[in-house]
Amino acid sequence: MVTICLSLVYFLAVPALALYACHKVQFFDRIGAVILCYLAGILGSYMSSYIFVDAPTVTSTATLADFKENIMSICVALALPLMLFSSDIKSWLQLAPRTLIAMCSAIVAVVFCSYIAGALWQDDIDSISKIVGLNIALYVGGTPNLAALKDALDVDNNIFLQIHLYDTLVSAGYLLFVTSIAQRIFLLWLPPFKPTANPDKDTESITQESKHNYRKLLNRTALSALTPAVILAISIVGGSVVFADLFPDSVKMSAIMIALTLLSLGASLSKPIRNIPHSFELGMYIILVFCVVVGSMINGDLIPSLDSDMLAFVMFVVFGSLLIHATACALMKIDVDTFLVTSVATICSPPFVPMLAVALNNQQLLLSGMTAGVIGYALGGVLGISLSQLFGFLI
Repeated sequence: MVTICLSLVYFLAVPALALYACHKVQFFDRIGAVILCYLAGILGSYMSSYIFVDAPTVTSTATLADFKENIMSICVALALPLMLFSSDIKSWLQLAPRTLIAMCSAIVAVVFCSYIAGALWQDDIDSISKIVGLNIALYVGGTPNLAALKDALDVDNNIFLQIHLYDTLVSAGYLLFVTSIAQRIFLLWLPPFKPTANPDKDTESITQESKHNYRKLLNRTALSALTPAVILAISIVGGSVVFADLFPDSVKMSAIMIALTLLSLGASLSKPIRNIPHSFELGMYIILVFCVVVGSMINGDLIPSLDSDMLAFVMFVVFGSLLIHATACALMKIDVDTFLVTSVATICSPPFVPMLAVALNNQQLLLSGMTAGVIGYALGGVLGISLSQLFGFLI
């Protein structure tokens, strides 16, 4: 209990310190609050392992991990409605075609790299066709599809846990890259993002005017205005969970994300809700809490015992598909922000899209990324099963 309480205080306080550091120090401002929170989460994880070592009051590792998973789920569920309340659906419709094209190219890149990796490591990794299917399901449709395919393909539990571990480590490096220097690197051959109509209105709450203006969240007037938004967000979360209970466990996460997105967009059609001040900033702060928790999930103690072949396989799929996706987007003149948001929607799934939107200072692509991720949820399991069987037939 002591560890959980201290962890919660740490998760909630670090974003405030990161934002203050960005406001006061230009170097930290260039790094960005997302990266600072992510790194602080990693640092906090290492510090806690030394501070609480052998302490009798320490919560078990499994319990603490479950607590972190719950905090991550709560952060995404609350932040998403708050960030979508200010969405401009008309502007998003202008972005939809190129988002769909970029998403399709991301899926093709994952499948292609999974097949190439399977061919390269077929003599070094057991059950290679199942590994290929698991990777396709994971990096097209996220962890829920990975869990579903474990049973569908009759995957050994040890293999499943290995894939989950290596995904955590590789995805951590991937996220650190895409939220820090990826945009500047890929701008060398991808065009910059061009805002749609009313760019000032769409991006105001995520650009310089409010970048360091979180003090307003503590203002009594702002708190009074945000109270209905928070209540509505909690109601939407509750309604989404109830809706998801109508479906099997294998698709429950997909149902929750779809319901959250649609209900939040429905609420944004109301002008009073769309004009609630600082709801987006509050959602951004919650996403920064999410970033701290994600960083704290990294467990360096497991690195020495890693299977180098399996780790190389996962790294090849993640970063190889990223390069192929970037090449395809360059050929089709897809902008760098759309490329990155669809990449994160596939490799890391929709809950990480708001994190990237904050890092890119681009609110307009939030809805596009969520939509792309939902498509991935829908296709991941089907592609994983069918292409696993096809790969087994080919080899």
